[in-house]
Amino acid sequence: TNRRFFTDLSDLDIEWAVKVIGPVSNATGKARAAVIAEGKIGPFTTPAGQSEEVTVPYTLPESADPGDYWLMLRFKLRTDTMWVPAGHETAWAQFLLPVAEAGATWGADRERSPLKVNENEAAIVMSGQGFEAAFDKDTGALTTLRQGENGLMKTGPRFNVWRAPTDNDANTWGDQRAAIRWRELGLDRLQEQFDGVTLLEHDDDHAVVEVRAASASELDVQTILRTRWNDMLSRLQRLPSHLMNEERLLAVCFLAWTTRSSKASRRRRNCDTWCLWPMRRACC
Repeated sequence: TNRRFFTDLSDLDIEWAVKVIGPVSNATGKARAAVIAEGKIGPFTTPAGQSEEVTVPYTLPESADPGDYWLMLRFKLRTDTMWVPAGHETAWAQFLLPVAEAGATWGADRERSPLKVNENEAAIVMSGQGFEAAFDKDTGALTTLRQGENGLMKTGPRFNVWRAPTDNDANTWGDQRAAIRWRELGLDRLQEQFDGVTLLEHDDDHAVVEVRAASASELDVQTILRTRWNDMLSRLQRLPSHLMNEERLLAVCFLAWTTRSSKASRRRRNCDTWCLWPMRRACC
């Protein structure tokens, strides 16, 4: 389909290529990428907004290697223009070719070595054809993950629920002070507590390793309460000074709190009398 509004496609050449991606090498950990066929078609005079069926003259090998086969199309200008030279790419498209079945049984047909598990005092090590993984028994961490000669990680995964606060998370007004609450709960300084690691089961095809651990943070409850109380006072002190000072506020809130044991109607009347409307939630 020509998605232009005014001109046809006669100013474009269409270059095509069939590319195979995969499989991943056990030795290098990289996927094979190769162009197995390529050419050029066009130009076409398909009018603006119209569609036309075209044939791309590619053929696939009789015995396709394993991997994904892609048809790549690139639309390039045939001549120089005022804004770009000839050969400038103006559009592209790619299509997955229906040849996946050619490599679907590749893994099943290969002879695979059984999974080996070696457990000692220091680690649980699992290895197979071209890979190795190991769990440290002192920390429970996945310390090794290797494919061929390539190490796939520097350190093992750790539990983490912290993220950088956004501007709204970090605000200091209103009730939605997410970042302040997160830090109070220690989500930015969780410490992992390791309990043990166990090899539950394994055979020639798989292994199950259980790591028992928890993440916790030491909380200073008194500091949290003091911070919240000072925060509430700070907000209340922003009220007009002629309405109430801090000492009277404390006395009034204490008096209103003690009236909560009275009957419901009397409690509501006392609260309405002694507490300003913005402070009812804090006092009553």
